[in-house]
Amino acid sequence: MIISVNRNMKLINLLENIEKIDENSSIYMKSTEKIREDADVIIIPIDLVPNSGKTLVGLQYLLEVYILKEVLDVWKNWRNGKEPTIRDKLNAIEYFVEHDAYLPPEE
Repeated sequence: MIISVNRNMKLINLLENIEKIDENSSIYMKSTEKIREDADVIIIPIDLVPNSGKTLVGLQYLLEVYILKEVLDVWKNWRNGKEPTIRDKLNAIEYFVEHDAYLPPEE
């Protein structure tokens, strides 16, 4: 099953079902939301988003699904295959959004 077209959900549900979500989709949040597990997100296929996929009234762009999957894969690989907790995932996403870089392992 692939989840797509204008699907509303909580960020935690998106993270729990990330492998089922179409990689050719963008993730948006309400423009007032912070990156946290209970944040409301909306998934929209990239080809349905006007203005190069970055601007929608009342929403802020978070990431494309394929980039989110990369962020989580890199987190896991850089930590010798350790499975990230929800908090780890949220930290990795927030770091990537703020720095356009992967969260380095703690030394």
